Amino acid sequence: MTSSIEPNGKPKIVYAGKIGALVDYPMRITHDGTTRDVTFQKFVRPPGTRIIAINEKSLIYLQQEARAETDNPDWRLPGGKVLDTFEEYIPYLEEEIPTELILDAASENYKKKRRLPQMIYRSFIAQRQALV
Repeated sequence: MTSSIEPNGKPKIVYAGKIGALVDYPMRITHDGTTRDVTFQKFVRPPGTRIIAINEKSLIYLQQEARAETDNPDWRLPGGKVLDTFEEYIPYLEEEIPTELILDAASENYKKKRRLPQMIYRSFIAQRQALV
């Protein structure tokens, strides 16, 4: 019994909003010699970055953020957007975002927040240089 699910064409944006879009993905499903073309649909939004920062006591650094939708604060890993709008993300619907772009965004997000201890930021920059 062999099965496969493969892309079968380019993604098509059905509806785009400010932060994301409903996108159709044409797919081909093959199972036991039978092939079917189907469309998968999902809501897509530009990715973000998160930094897992661990201090010398092995504690993970978290940020508290106000959340309007719950009227309560929320605890999150520090990070932010890689791209600001869905429009900027459209060229990457069919491919991966380059590592350099993601790392630049993570570095920029840190600079804006300036809440991570300096030693963690230096460690992040050293690891970033090793990846690129």
